[in-house]
Amino acid sequence: MGATISYRVTPSLSRVGGVSGNILLFWSSPTEYMQSLYDHFGDVVPLGYKPRNVFVFGPARNREILSNPEVFENHSFEDINYFNPKDYARELALGLGFLNGPAHRERRRLLRPSFLKESVSQYTPTFVALTERMLTSWQGRETFEIVPEFMNLAVSMGLKTLMGLDPSPTADKVKALFEEMFGLVFSLPYALFPVNIRGTTYHKAGVATRKLSVAIAELIEHKRQTGLDEDDILSQLIRLQAENPEFTGSDLIGTVTGLFRGMYPNIASALVCITLLLALHPKVTEEVLQEINDRLQGRTITAEDLDHLPLLEGVVMETLRLLPPQYWLIRISRSPYVLNGYEYPTGTNVLLSPYVTQRMPEFYPEPDRFNPHRWIGVQHQPFTFIPFAAGVRHCLGSVYSLHLCMTVIATMLQRYSVSLLPGAKLDLVGLRRAFPKNGTHVKLGRPGVPVLPTDLTGNYTRFINVSG
Repeated sequence: MGATISYRVTPSLSRVGGVSGNILLFWSSPTEYMQSLYDHFGDVVPLGYKPRNVFVFGPARNREILSNPEVFENHSFEDINYFNPKDYARELALGLGFLNGPAHRERRRLLRPSFLKESVSQYTPTFVALTERMLTSWQGRETFEIVPEFMNLAVSMGLKTLMGLDPSPTADKVKALFEEMFGLVFSLPYALFPVNIRGTTYHKAGVATRKLSVAIAELIEHKRQTGLDEDDILSQLIRLQAENPEFTGSDLIGTVTGLFRGMYPNIASALVCITLLLALHPKVTEEVLQEINDRLQGRTITAEDLDHLPLLEGVVMETLRLLPPQYWLIRISRSPYVLNGYEYPTGTNVLLSPYVTQRMPEFYPEPDRFNPHRWIGVQHQPFTFIPFAAGVRHCLGSVYSLHLCMTVIATMLQRYSVSLLPGAKLDLVGLRRAFPKNGTHVKLGRPGVPVLPTDLTGNYTRFINVSG
């Protein structure tokens, strides 16, 4: 990583700068901004004179926040200023990510069996089949834009494993509605003008969420009428309703929608970043391909194989360390609390950074280097690796994500090498997670070692040290 920039933020009474100025700096470059805060001001950094936002960094602070769910909760739907529940499908407020306390614990209890290792393993053939379908579509193509390929794959994985949807008009409809909703809700016009007037982005987003809720409800009813003997997570949850009457139809819609919303952009980001990091590190690719070939001998990967590919697992873990699917996590305090001798009020937003913590050299020597071997046979200290959060809100889908990524990458490397184009400009952008800028193309080759162009440019050098 290059030299961390200084934003010249000035501490005032042990608090940093003004709120609006800090927000603009954060939006302009969240990774460099957070790293600069930590480098200049330490592991607790309040923003503003009477701070309602505070950044915390490092495993000790991560433990302090993530191990205390009674004080530090996820934001509920009502906590998000520009979400007015009456303007949206109410089911959106009932996803796991918006729940806290007993409701959150009960929902996790219902979901946990579907995400245990033995449950996730059954999806390995599906992961392989959908990856093979993507790879077949690459035949005859010399180059392609990397992000849409893996976004489409992640969506297909979610539609099939979460909802049991094969390619069909119904799957296309649900996919289109999800994409419409995400495109509206996470757009700049939405954030700048959250007013429910016909024609505004905010109004369109409310309409889109209600249409999506109706579509999921129709899918649930269709499954009930045609049988529930499938192993997708939606079918499993419908079967659970018979034994858990308090788990309502609205809860079911919110749960599935929330799982899909939380899964597919993170999975897509991870797959894109793994592929790019391997393209930037031909020697690592050569080693991991050798491991795959030694184990598989040209056959299709199985769930059992995943326990015998430590370097491949290290590639995924190292990618999640360097370029986590979420640069920052956020909690809100439900009562006053003290950090570094200063009392913060109820309602303070506390931001934690996997990105900064996972690059601390005292825990990860040469932190800006891509070194998958650091994960083989090593137990890292608790709360130093938090791409899936930690504590009672540790992501239920962590095993699912790891298995999916390993399966996809192993299958892909057996068929193709993926290289960056000569003269390419690799810029990593994104407020919450890393994606290359639109228009980033890669080149396909025979299975083997990718070719690293000598004239590669872009801001990727801020995120990863590829010298030497």
